[in-house]
Amino acid sequence: MARPLIALKLVQLARELNAEAIAHGCTGKGNDQFRFETIILAKAPDMKIIAPIRDLNLTRNEEIEYAKKT
Repeated sequence: MARPLIALKLVQLARELNAEAIAHGCTGKGNDQFRFETIILAKAPDMKIIAPIRDLNLTRNEEIEYAKKT
């Protein structure tokens, strides 16, 4: 239940901030990405979804370095 609620809040905040995209840190190895993206697509189909950890297929150490840089 937590992931859909977090996704709803992400959409709300993105709208308030006039954001063009929503990013998440799901790895693609579980179903969290599905839970986040289903809600985002339903509530904000116009927003781009960015999933760098999944899309770049980063290891845990690479995730940490990526987070430090951005």
